[in-house]
Amino acid sequence: MIPAEHESREDEGGGVDDGRAFVAFESNGSLFGTAANDVLAIDEVSAMTTVPMSPPHLLGLLGFRGRPIPLVSIERFAGIADRRAAGDVDLGRRMLVVSALGMTVAIRCDRVRGIVVVPSETKEVSVVIGRGLEGCVREQTDVGSEVMLILDVAKFLEASRLRA
Repeated sequence: MIPAEHESREDEGGGVDDGRAFVAFESNGSLFGTAANDVLAIDEVSAMTTVPMSPPHLLGLLGFRGRPIPLVSIERFAGIADRRAAGDVDLGRRMLVVSALGMTVAIRCDRVRGIVVVPSETKEVSVVIGRGLEGCVREQTDVGSEVMLILDVAKFLEASRLRA
């Protein structure tokens, strides 16, 4: 559930700050957000074809709207150890299909929480993230008692393509 504090509010000038909309998703115990307009679909991971000799963050290829797209692991890309419980088969079964810079990629996630509207002001990233995500997380925001890392999809897709 998204806290009510992330709804529209008056800014200091008396106008309404409608904020920015992000799709909030969990992956490996971390909360991420990506601009809602970068998200093409939210779905379950379907049949996937593994790619021999691919980088660890490329889990495989799957079909999306009649063409193959890569399925990537954000935690593997970041160099973060998998913290999922061995017996929890439901985790990591969801995907967010995102698009930027002419690239379309599915990001594996554990759960999609929904749309979060955050204030327009930004905060520098002060939480520790995996070294692989440096430059790909553009800001952070508080969502209730949690910190949501805002993923810059264009930079993430470009960085993951270059590491392939």
